[in-house]
Amino acid sequence: MIRMNTPMRELAGDRPLDMASWEAVPPSLRTLIDPGWVIEADGACLLVALRDGYHGSRAVFADATGFEASVNGLGIPDRDLGAEAGERTRDLFVRAVSYAAFALTRAESTTATGGLTAVVSLSNSLEEEPGVTARVTFFLERDDEPSLVEDVDAYREEALLVFRRSDL
Repeated sequence: MIRMNTPMRELAGDRPLDMASWEAVPPSLRTLIDPGWVIEADGACLLVALRDGYHGSRAVFADATGFEASVNGLGIPDRDLGAEAGERTRDLFVRAVSYAAFALTRAESTTATGGLTAVVSLSNSLEEEPGVTARVTFFLERDDEPSLVEDVDAYREEALLVFRRSDL
């Protein structure tokens, strides 16, 4: 089931996944999707390209969900997008949701990914020039671990969209 908070609904409407388009995914993000997913020995579901570039320690995470969110988390590149605030925000959202949707679609060939979930967030940047930034991460919903996002409405400083592969 698709979950989104009020700021996301105001930005994306009631059918945000309809905006996903392969053409909106730049080559730099396609190279992260193409190698696919892997299930680690501890059950963590990771994008292969991000796992291979991750240098943190698994031992610092209390559960697989936190590890997945860290490894799979990515700021969406936006330097090529126009400067017009409203149009730029919409283009950035479309890029982020497209990347998330196609990455989840690529997971179809991986076993045990039925609960694979994407989190797309847009928030104001902390840079000198204010703007909007986007971040996407993925985690596997598990019965024995807390969800990465329990209550989307608790996030008031960002627009938040959470969806599963089955929502596509």
